[in-house]
Amino acid sequence: MRLHKALSLAGILASSPAEFMARAASIAEARLTARPPARSRYSTISQDEACRWLGEALGCEATTFFGESVLTELEAEIAGRLSGVGREAAIPPAFSADRGLARFCYALCRLKRPRVVIETGVSYGVTSAYILQALEVNGCGKLASIDLPPLAADSLVDVGRAVPERLKGRWRLEFGSSRQLLRRLAAELAPVDIFLHDSLHTYRTVKWELAAVAPFLAENAIGVCDDIESNSAFQEWLESQRVISGFAIRASEKADSMFGISLLGRARSTQGGEAHG
Repeated sequence: MRLHKALSLAGILASSPAEFMARAASIAEARLTARPPARSRYSTISQDEACRWLGEALGCEATTFFGESVLTELEAEIAGRLSGVGREAAIPPAFSADRGLARFCYALCRLKRPRVVIETGVSYGVTSAYILQALEVNGCGKLASIDLPPLAADSLVDVGRAVPERLKGRWRLEFGSSRQLLRRLAAELAPVDIFLHDSLHTYRTVKWELAAVAPFLAENAIGVCDDIESNSAFQEWLESQRVISGFAIRASEKADSMFGISLLGRARSTQGGEAHG
């Protein structure tokens, strides 16, 4: 398998040097980059607590969206679309998003009614499907997704497999690394109302993505990061001037995993006075 991937990577060098560099950099970062030690452990809150927090922050009851019949129908549809995925699939089944994260993405989009959502990392497109379904119910909004699929001949076939055809009219999917595409895409679509990081979960990539998208986020945007437990990047994001509050939620289906949600506002003053822009 490693030899096959090495040969595939070598083949990309001749046809697409930019993709080769992106993939080589991702592999090196995932395997060799030393992660700074986390400065603090995350304290998680329950789904009910998160819903109360969101309701107070956004002025709308969040729990109602989790019980919408269209969400239940979507989950059954996704299960059917992924029923044939096995351990030998080009994209490992473990790459699929946690159901808890996906449901919160749905609720956030129903609460926020965003015009623009950007996500990095697609895999089978579970969170993409939940976001797109929420946008469809809202009757407005677009999702732009960035994905660098695994090195496998048929991996492109499975990217976004969970997304029903009826929802793809609101979806823009671009292939490449976030370093190649994110800043340009965010600048083109700004202001961005919701940003979801779910690509390479290294300290360096999470920090880079949040810094890259930050100038293009709407004043009261929402930032979401998956798998935040492995480093302190999300914690440092919560301490940035524009983030007014945030929290971590333990994943419902992935052991020892958690995701973070942050709410942005006007930049906080470093002088201890009122917030400023």
